[in-house]
Amino acid sequence: MKSQFLRLFFVILASLFLIGYFTEKFIDQNEENNPTISVEALQDMVEIETNRGLELSNTRFIPIEKLAWPDDLTTKLKNGDIISLSNVNQEIFYYWLMKEQPKQVIELGPFLIDNDDSIVYISLSIAFYGFFAVFLFVWLYPIFRDIIELIDLTNIFSKKRIKIKSKVRSNSIISPLAISVESMSRQIIRFLSLQRFLASSISHDIRTPISRINFLLAMTTPENLEANKAKIETELDEIDSLTDDFIELARIEECHHQLEIKQGNMQPWLKKLVDRIQSTTSIAIKLNIKNELNINHDEKFLQRAIQNVISNAIKYAENQVVITVTCNREQIEIRIEDDGMGIKPEEQERLTGLYERGKPSKIVSSGYGIGLAFVNVILEWHGGNVSISQSVLLNGACVSLFIPTQKEH
Repeated sequence: MKSQFLRLFFVILASLFLIGYFTEKFIDQNEENNPTISVEALQDMVEIETNRGLELSNTRFIPIEKLAWPDDLTTKLKNGDIISLSNVNQEIFYYWLMKEQPKQVIELGPFLIDNDDSIVYISLSIAFYGFFAVFLFVWLYPIFRDIIELIDLTNIFSKKRIKIKSKVRSNSIISPLAISVESMSRQIIRFLSLQRFLASSISHDIRTPISRINFLLAMTTPENLEANKAKIETELDEIDSLTDDFIELARIEECHHQLEIKQGNMQPWLKKLVDRIQSTTSIAIKLNIKNELNINHDEKFLQRAIQNVISNAIKYAENQVVITVTCNREQIEIRIEDDGMGIKPEEQERLTGLYERGKPSKIVSSGYGIGLAFVNVILEWHGGNVSISQSVLLNGACVSLFIPTQKEH
């Protein structure tokens, strides 16, 4: 990449130099074809004074046949052009044919070439190209430096599947590209985590009911056939439900583009959601909510996340579930508590992590980790997060959903 930077740098600089060089040649050519007015005026003055019989300094007459010039210069002279020639002493002479005496050539000179102008011209040229070279370097180097940084990051990511954070400044021209690379790395890590999580969950959660089915089949006799058949159907229903959960979790990752974030009050639909769930269970659900909850959110997905947590709480509660909603300027907290056996402290941190689940126990049974992973994905879309703790109010599990009140999308 450094060689590419140097190559591009010198190509642009050389291109500018060539453009300036040929532009200068073109201007000089036009000046040769169109003598300055001062030289033409001087030509007229010399011929007038000559016709009057006066002799001028720096002027002499040369027969045209005595000029040992190339044919092209002689032809130009005969065509009426003024020819300018210089010698090694930085002196310049002008030649032209007299109008009254076509065989005589007037030589006017010598005139000293102004070296000061040449020095100034060369100095200005060097200053211009030097300034442009510095400008070009200052402009191109940060771009190539940031590109090298991104290349190094992608090489690191190809070897280690870890989250990458670029050092590209926000005002860099390739800052959008750096942000896209970081986002892509997070998305790839998420999909890889999902793959590992699903493989682990399927191997554990489905193996348990299958083991029970195998046991029931081994213990089935004509006498308990109908009873075991019903139990096997229950186990199959559990496998079917788990499969649906796995498919739903895998599918939710593809729904991010369907997110429709809008400003709105979530209080009305939250009350309706709690009432609908209450009508399907004997567990008492209490909703504590006072203020309006005006936040930027997607009602459909956020409702699914909250419903998932409430359903899990009902599943493990003994008598009641309490939902408390508090709001401040920065975020909304939806705290869902139950009076069940709770979640072991060593499991809480693991379950909070995306696509992680606790070890099998009576508290964390099949599907709990999947549900929290599902919720965590949706909360992350909203810029929020999930926290698991022990309920102080009911001594069971406490799942808190935090959603920022002002999330930019």
